[in-house]
Amino acid sequence: MTQLYLWALLNLHQPLTMDQLARQTGMSQRTLIRRFNTETGQPPMRWLLEARLSHARELLEFTDLTVEGVARRCALATSAKFRKLFKEHVGV
Repeated sequence: MTQLYLWALLNLHQPLTMDQLARQTGMSQRTLIRRFNTETGQPPMRWLLEARLSHARELLEFTDLTVEGVARRCALATSAKFRKLFKEHVGV
């Protein structure tokens, strides 16, 4: 699973899907979800969202990127969607 975590973190700029994550591990989606939950305590897509938001926070703090630029770099759809997600999960 470590390889999957690293691969996903290197590809946060892409809109990853469960199918892509499962293919990356060579597991079925169902098996991946079960193993991911066991290892992390959360489903893969939840972990991925949190990784994206964490990366976004770093970009906002340490770069001059606009909110739109950060949203694009983290594959978080539109800047409006990014703002909503960021506020819900980070509180800012």
